Amino acid sequence: MDIKDLIPVGYFDNPKHIMTLENGHECFFHSMLFYCKDYSGEINISENEDDVEKVEWLDLNNKENGFDDEAHMFLKAYRKFKKNGQFELVTSK
Repeated sequence: MDIKDLIPVGYFDNPKHIMTLENGHECFFHSMLFYCKDYSGEINISENEDDVEKVEWLDLNNKENGFDDEAHMFLKAYRKFKKNGQFELVTSK
């Protein structure tokens, strides 16, 4: 996928969010949320990536997506960004 003109929307950092993957790797995640309208190509998973099951487009307004609480925090930041155009620090408080 070719993505152009990424705009940073929000940043997520939760020191309590440490995950252990099936392969034993412990991960502390820092996540960045971007907004983009200029893209082409197809989304896909790198053939070297073994920790990702699937990548797909989702309707952010569909309540059936089963997003977890952290994803809802990102959606809230995205909606706030769309409203006021300001970068958001996403916290788990």
